[in-house]
This record gives sequence, C-alpha cells and structure tokens, in this order.
Amino acid sequence: MKKTLIALALASAMGTAAADVTVYGSVEQALTNTDNGTTNSWDVTSDDQYIGVKASEDLGNGLAAFAKISFDVNSEGANSPTTKDSFVGLKGGFGSVQVGRMYGVQQSVGDNLIDIFEGNSIDVTNNGRLTNAVAYTTPNMSGLSGTVGVVIDGAAGEDTSDAVVYAVSYANGPMTAMASYQDDKANNDQTTLYGASVVLGDFTVGGAFETVENNDGTADVDTTSVVATYALGNNTLKVGAQRPDEGNDVNAYEVAHEFSKNTTGYVNYQTSSPVNGSVDTDTFQVGLRMNF
Repeated sequence: MKKTLIALALASAMGTAAADVTVYGSVEQALTNTDNGTTNSWDVTSDDQYIGVKASEDLGNGLAAFAKISFDVNSEGANSPTTKDSFVGLKGGFGSVQVGRMYGVQQSVGDNLIDIFEGNSIDVTNNGRLTNAVAYTTPNMSGLSGTVGVVIDGAAGEDTSDAVVYAVSYANGPMTAMASYQDDKANNDQTTLYGASVVLGDFTVGGAFETVENNDGTADVDTTSVVATYALGNNTLKVGAQRPDEGNDVNAYEVAHEFSKNTTGYVNYQTSSPVNGSVDTDTFQVGLRMNF
C-alpha cells in the first residue's frame, strides 16, 4: 500500500498518472572479518545497496515505453550515491531497444550464472555497466534470444564506437546456456564468455569459462568458475570455486535463510589465494538483506 502511494505521488509530481511507476531498492549490512595474514580486522560492510525508480507505459498497438534510474548507496557515506542505471527504451513485437547507462551483457551472464554469493566472491571480469550505450534485444524465439550493445561516448576526434558487445542465450526447461563477446576498443581487449546452468530438483549447478585477450602486451587470462546450490526449505547452501590464470583463486561457501520473500539472512566464508603464491585472505560475514 505504501509503495503504491509513493508511486502515485511520483506520478502526480510528474504531471501524469498514465505510467506505471515502481519504487524499489535493497538494504544490506554485514559484520565482516578480514584476515590477510598480517592484519585481522572487523568491520560493518555492505555489498550492494541501492534505490531506484522504474516506469512503464502502454503506448498502444503492442508498443510500450520503459525507463529506469537507480543509485548505489554507500552506507558509510563515501562518494554516495552514484549512478547505477539510467536508461529509457521501447519494446514490442520487434524486441526492445534502450539508450543510456545499463546492465552490461557480460555482467548479465555473470549474475545469472555464477555471482550468487554476498560480497561478490565469484564474478566475471568485465562486470561493469555499459555507459553511453545503445542496446537491442530480440524477442524470445522459443527460448532463444540475442542482444547487441554499442558504447559511444562522443570523445573529441572519435568517429567510431568505444565497445561492441554481442550475446546469445537459450533457456529450455531446467537448462540455460549463454555466450557473449565484447570488443572493448577503448581498453584494447576482447572478452569471450561461455556459461550454462542446470536445475535438478533442489540442486542447481552453474559454470562459466571466460577468456580475456589483451592487445597491450600483457598476458591473456582464462578463468573457470563453478558454483552449486542446494535448497532445503527456506535455507540455501551455496559453494563455488573460481580459477584464473592470473589473480586470485577463490573458494566460497554460504548458508542463506529466507525469512520471507524480501528478507534474507546469511553466513559466508571466502578464501582468496593469489596465483603467485602470496598469503591468502580469508573473509567471514554474517549479514542481513531486505529488498523492497
């Protein structure tokens, strides 16, 4: 009821009640212990806190407009808030097209398949959003869909795009498969990502293989990630491992309890081991998240 009243108030302030407006967000806090072999410290941290507004409007003839603007909120106040998403678009039988700052294709693959832990223990390399971007997504064709995105920042002297991203996904029953390719001309690298997940009753397993080709003389990096979850009533057990050629090997374990569809408590433990043999960093968290 309160959410509806807020949405109506926003719509009234904008001079129209035609659009369907929703206020949403997430607040999450954790008591975190970090031990890097030299120091052992406790802190209160947040993983992904945000607030946003999204809207949609039926334009008739099967066409609809949609928009979203959201902000990351740092509970400690540093550089807060910062823009998370800010885009507007149209959708219909042709699929959808949107313009602005939006979820990156690589990030979407990562979040859907392997980024299941609080604290971003395991994720893809290019997990940032696309800024100054235009993206087109095809309609769902018997479980198959594709996306192409172009980043154009209009820097002086540039007459080409900064990055081009392609992705394809397929879902059929318990199985989901995704693949994406990003040609980042601004940073002179290319990323190819393959992933899949399968649901077997209460058990779900997912994995991804990512290759980053660097054209600046640094070594290419291959990363393999595997995660699994097991649902037991309102509890979910999670385990995962990530193995890159360079950087840190990561092992992650988590137990999450759903108090409701909006509120979840969790306990997790993560070990990050540098591939070069340096000292491990262990992280332990007890936290609570509420979505609204």
